[in-house]
Amino acid sequence: MTDKEDPHQASAGNDGARALLSDTDLFASAAPELIERVLRTGYSKRVGRNETLFRQGEPAEVFYLIISGTVRISVDSPDGQTLNLRTFSQGDVMGEIAVIDQGVRTATAVMQEPGIVFCLGHNHLRALITENAEFSYQVMRLLCRRVRWTNAQLEDSTFLESESRVAKCLLALRDSQNRVQTSQAELARYVTLSRQSLNGVLQKFQQQQWIHLAHKNIEILSVSALTASLEAT
Repeated sequence: MTDKEDPHQASAGNDGARALLSDTDLFASAAPELIERVLRTGYSKRVGRNETLFRQGEPAEVFYLIISGTVRISVDSPDGQTLNLRTFSQGDVMGEIAVIDQGVRTATAVMQEPGIVFCLGHNHLRALITENAEFSYQVMRLLCRRVRWTNAQLEDSTFLESESRVAKCLLALRDSQNRVQTSQAELARYVTLSRQSLNGVLQKFQQQQWIHLAHKNIEILSVSALTASLEAT
């Protein structure tokens, strides 16, 4: 699947987009007329499991609102290793940075669970930003939150203890069924721990019946326990 805007895509998901747009921070204060304009200029499309929305390094032409399903964001290193960064789900907006600055995609987005995404092209987004001061302000707020999230990840890797880093990572990467579909090698790179150290933490969590370990799959048995472990730090 490409990132290019396709005006011929079916718009069956537009009703879902209408309901979600006004609930997102980006469009929360938008007038009804602006919401309708976005729906007219954008389009919805269904995406299957493991289909790629966009790839790292590709030019960016649209940004996305997730109507249903889950999307995993990852980056590839020069030596071919993949690091899963985070997941997005219903109501989340993604892909806006490269669309706004007209750079290339900084990460790869793959549909982890099948669903529907609403797409808005660069030209339409630019027109909204240029013509609507309140919307422009909301875009700036969204970009600031992305910077804060990046800074928080850096702080976590520097200051949090290993168990807290792993717990926070598992909660961030879980899908709607409370599963984290990744290898321990990928997880170790994400939390900046050695494989041996990570395995020790995961084994402890499993003994406490917080998680269940399987091949490239970690099932979270107790979200509340992992959350409480973070609050205790």
